[in-house]
Amino acid sequence: MEFTKVKIGSVAKFSQGIQVPIGKQYLTDTPERIKFIRITDITSNGNEPPRYILDPGKKYCVTASDLFMVRYGSPQIVKGWSGALANNFFKLEVTNADIDKEWLFYYLSQEWVKRYCLNISVSATMPAISFKTFRNLEIHYPSCVVQNKIVQVLSTYDSLIKNNVKRIKLLEEKAKLTYEEWFVRMRFPGHETTPINNETGLPEGWEKVKLNEILKFNQGVQVPIDKQLKEKNPERVRFIRIVDVTQGGQEERFIETPRKNQMVAEKDLFMVRYGAPQVVTNFKGAIANNFFKINIIDSSKVFPKYVYCFLDRKEIREYLMGVSVSATMPAISFKSFGQIKMVLPEISLQKKFHDYVDSIFELILSLETQNQRLKEALDILLPRLMKGMIDVEQMNLETLKQTTA
Repeated sequence: MEFTKVKIGSVAKFSQGIQVPIGKQYLTDTPERIKFIRITDITSNGNEPPRYILDPGKKYCVTASDLFMVRYGSPQIVKGWSGALANNFFKLEVTNADIDKEWLFYYLSQEWVKRYCLNISVSATMPAISFKTFRNLEIHYPSCVVQNKIVQVLSTYDSLIKNNVKRIKLLEEKAKLTYEEWFVRMRFPGHETTPINNETGLPEGWEKVKLNEILKFNQGVQVPIDKQLKEKNPERVRFIRIVDVTQGGQEERFIETPRKNQMVAEKDLFMVRYGAPQVVTNFKGAIANNFFKINIIDSSKVFPKYVYCFLDRKEIREYLMGVSVSATMPAISFKSFGQIKMVLPEISLQKKFHDYVDSIFELILSLETQNQRLKEALDILLPRLMKGMIDVEQMNLETLKQTTA
């Protein structure tokens, strides 16, 4: 297979995003406003509310088919977004007809490219890619026919991953809607014939408790960066960090000998304590100290998935943000968290809800595991295709789709 070697600056041009003061970033959309794409939008898995700004013009805007780079912090190539770019991104426009834009996206997704970008970053406080040095990045591209074939192969994996992500979102929404239907709108099974207690105003058999009456909390473990290890072995456990929860797709880290109360199993619950509050499940390993584990004191009174869905509500997250301490990095206080009042339904109804939602989360875990395997396969395949180590013209796409489904 023949390759043409060029510097990226000769086949593409770059334009930086726009800096917008916080006072001119709006939470509501109007006809004259456009979505403002920030670093947090890319890294937060959709947990950050969108911001909008007045349309700054085509120079600063991208469509879903455009490519752009995260310039500050951890470099990465991004696509699939529409709106105006913040100034910590830059748009990348292909100017050479011999290079397919989708192929270039995959080429720049390689690990060695990310390392190159980190190495050329300037500034000790916040590394940033310099246009001058980024232009010197060498790329080796094959014929357009081969580029298109490579894109077809890699996009097959991406499509499977994206479809699974969509299914996961729908399943999560299904669990939320069921909670709201049963315990907010009070349309739980048998609600028509359930009597109301005149003193509590709740259905008979229900009660209201503080979280610290039924739950106890254990903070995670603080581990120096040099003791967070990349290699897995039988003596080590996975170390779960904020980036693993909020960004996903991160290279796993492992540690040795954490305490038992700092460990979580896949069905355990834990909270993001610092920054934006979030309840988490479907992880296995030792949690970092910016989380805390949620332990049920008496399993005969409350079920885990009921607690999860209660804490996963917008109202709870907003309350926790309001009572978080520290001006620099908001943190949940155990005292204020424990004072939250929660309605406890009658235990058989809770169990019915828990069993239903637990089956949903088992399916979510299966899809997440499938995606992890697909990403691992993609990580292996990507550099081999780009180096011509695999004869892409001999690959059967239909067989690939069947073996990766």
